[in-house]
Amino acid sequence: MKKNILLSGIVALAFGVFTVACDDDDNYVINTDSIITSVTTGDAETTATTATVTGTVADLSSMTSGNYTVGAVYSTTENPVAAGTKAPGVLQEDGTTVVTTITGLQDGVTYYYATYVTLQGKVTEYGDVKSFVTTSSDVGTAEASAVTASTATLGGTVNGVSDMLQAGTLVHGFKYAADASMVENGIDLPVETSTNSYTAVVDRLVPATTYYYVAYMMLNGAPVYGDVKSFTTTLGNLDAADPDADFVDMGVKLQWAKYNVGAEKESQLGGLYGFGDVTGLKRSASTADYPTSSISGSDNDVAAKAGIGFLPTQADFKALLAATTQEIAEVDGVKGIKLTSTVNGNTLFFPAAGSRTGEEVTAEGLMGIYMTGDIVDNNDSYAVAYAFEGSDFKSQMAPVYTGMSVRAVRKKVIVGNNEQEIDNSKLSTTPDGSNFRITISSEWSGGVNPVDLDAIVPEKRIVVRFSLSGVTFKEGAAGTYLARIGFAGNNWDISYWDNVVNRGTAIVNGDGIYTVALDVPAPVENCIIAAIDIVGMADDLESVEDVSAELLSVQIDPANEPVQYLPTDVPYRVGDLEENGNIRVELSASWGNNNYASASYGPGTLGTNLTITGIDGNLKADAPASFVARIGFASGGWWPSIWDSCAGAAEVKGDGTYEIQAPIQPSGSGFECFTVDILGLSSALVDPSLLKVTVNDVYVPLVIE
Repeated sequence: MKKNILLSGIVALAFGVFTVACDDDDNYVINTDSIITSVTTGDAETTATTATVTGTVADLSSMTSGNYTVGAVYSTTENPVAAGTKAPGVLQEDGTTVVTTITGLQDGVTYYYATYVTLQGKVTEYGDVKSFVTTSSDVGTAEASAVTASTATLGGTVNGVSDMLQAGTLVHGFKYAADASMVENGIDLPVETSTNSYTAVVDRLVPATTYYYVAYMMLNGAPVYGDVKSFTTTLGNLDAADPDADFVDMGVKLQWAKYNVGAEKESQLGGLYGFGDVTGLKRSASTADYPTSSISGSDNDVAAKAGIGFLPTQADFKALLAATTQEIAEVDGVKGIKLTSTVNGNTLFFPAAGSRTGEEVTAEGLMGIYMTGDIVDNNDSYAVAYAFEGSDFKSQMAPVYTGMSVRAVRKKVIVGNNEQEIDNSKLSTTPDGSNFRITISSEWSGGVNPVDLDAIVPEKRIVVRFSLSGVTFKEGAAGTYLARIGFAGNNWDISYWDNVVNRGTAIVNGDGIYTVALDVPAPVENCIIAAIDIVGMADDLESVEDVSAELLSVQIDPANEPVQYLPTDVPYRVGDLEENGNIRVELSASWGNNNYASASYGPGTLGTNLTITGIDGNLKADAPASFVARIGFASGGWWPSIWDSCAGAAEVKGDGTYEIQAPIQPSGSGFECFTVDILGLSSALVDPSLLKVTVNDVYVPLVIE
C-alpha cells in the first residue's frame, strides 16, 4: 500500500526539507509552507514578585495543542534565550495571543524575557527580547496648589522605583487636558527628579477655566497613571465686570487689558491660541478643526468664555493704533512694542511672544502676532491678526491654526449709571396723551436732562431702573399698566414705541421699583430721545402731580441680563388641573413640583415665555377667537400674590409663542405657587390631550443689593 506523508511542523519551522527513509512504494508529499510566521514579545505587567507577559504567535490554528508549547523565557541576563528559565503560557481563544504568568521573582530586579513557541518538543522560535522591573510601584496624583489665573503647581509621587529614580532612567511627569476623558492623550509635562515626590508648574493657562491632570510614569514600556484630578484657574484681575480690573482707557471706545490672556503682568508672554481655542491646549494644524466665521464675543472667544472681556475686532485694533503712537520697548527684559495714547497719555505694552504651529514656537522675542475675532473675508482658513516686528504694528492674515497672543478688550464698565451722574432734579414726568412719561434724556429739553444725552448710545441694550411713589388710581381704573422704553436715535433710523409685552417691559401696579430694558437693532451713534412710557396710566391717576419718579440707574450695554432666569429643565404640570375649563401651566407649587421654592427676587416684574401647540385645527365650532393667558402666583407666605388678569396678560389666538408678565412688589423669597391660566381653553378644545406647552423661559426681577 502506498502512503501519503505530510511533512510539516519541524520541517516548516526550520524552513528545510528532510529526507525520510521509506519503502520504494511510499509516496512523499512535502509541505514547505511555514507554520509559524511570526513570534512577538509584548508588554509585561508586574508586581513585586510576579510578571504577566503577553505575546503573540502566528499561526497555531492548524495544530493540535499536543504538538506545541508556548510561554516566556526569562533571566536576569540580557540573553534569556541562551540560558533562561522557561515558564509555560496559555494560548488564548483568538489562537495567537499567549499569556504567561511568571512567579517567584525578586522585588526590584530587572529581568529580560521573550515569548516563545516550541513545536513537537524539538524546534523553538523566540520573539524579541524585552525587559521588565519587578516592583510594587504605584503613582499618586496630588492636589494642585498655588493656583492663579494662569498657573498651577501640580504634584505627584512614584513609589517602588527608587533605583530607576537614582539612575535617572525613569520617565515620569504629568499630562493635562481640558477634558477629563482626554487626559492620557493630553499635553505632556515631563519632570526630572531623583526623589519619589515631585512637582511641576503649568503656566500660560486661561483664567476661570477647569483643567484635568494626572501623574504618570513609564514602566516596562507602558504608562502607569495615578488618579485624574482637576483644578480651576482663578479669574484674576481681568474680571470684565470689575471697574478696578486691569484694563486701560486708551481714549478709544473700548478698554484694553494691561496684559495678554495667559499672563498676569505685562512682561509675561501669556498663551498662544489658535482661532477659537478657548483653553490654549489645541494643537491641531487642520483648518477643519477651527471656526469658519468671526468669533468675537461668542463661545469660541477665549476671552469671552473666561469672563475677561472679548476679542477685539479688526476695527477695534485700527481705532487703537489710530489713537496711539508705537515704539520698540522692553519691560523686565522682555522685548515688545509700547503704545502711547495721544488722547490721555496712557500706555500699553505688547510683548513679542512669537507664534506657534503645533508644538513649535517660533520668533519669540522677535515679533508678536495678536488675534482679532474676525475671519478673513472670502477665505475662512485665515483669521485677521495684527503683527509687529520692530515698531510697525499692522494687520495680516494668519492661518486659523496659528497660535497667537490674545489681548482682551471690554466695554467701559457700567457702575450704576454708566459713569454719568443722574440728576433727578432735572427729571421730567409729564402726561403724553394717556401715557405717563418719564424722560431720561431728550434733545428737546434745552439741555436739562437727568442723564447726559451723549451717554445714551447703546450698542445692544439700555436698562433703566426707576421708582414711583404717590401713585393713587381713580375708582374703576385698570390698576396695572405696561411700562416700556421709548427710543429714537441715529437720526430716527432707530425708533421704538411699540406697546408690546416683551422681556424688557415692566408691569406697573402702583408705588414700587421697576426695571425696563430695550434691545436696539443696531449700535446707536446719537440719541434723540429716551423715555419711559407707562401706557395709559396718566388718565387713571387721581393726580399726575402727586406722582414722584426717580431714576435709580441707567445702564448702557450691561454685562448682566436685566432679569434673573429660573431653571426650566424641571417638571411642570399642564392641563385642566382644577377641572374648571381652563388650561393651567403649573410652573411651581408647594403641593406638587415645588420648583421655585427657594428663588429670591427683587421688586418689579416676573414673567414666562411659552410655546403652545395643539390649538390650531382642534377648536370646537363655537369656540371664541382668543383666550386670555394670565399669571397667578403667591410668594412665600402667600403674600404678595396676584390672580386677576393684568396688563401683562397675553391673548392666545392659536399655536404660537407668548410672553406673559405680572407685577411683583416688594422683593421676596420662594413661591407657594406660580402658574399660568389660559382661561376657557380646555373646554374649547375638541381634544385637550393634543395641547402641548413648552416652557422656554421663566424669570423674576433681580435682587437689589
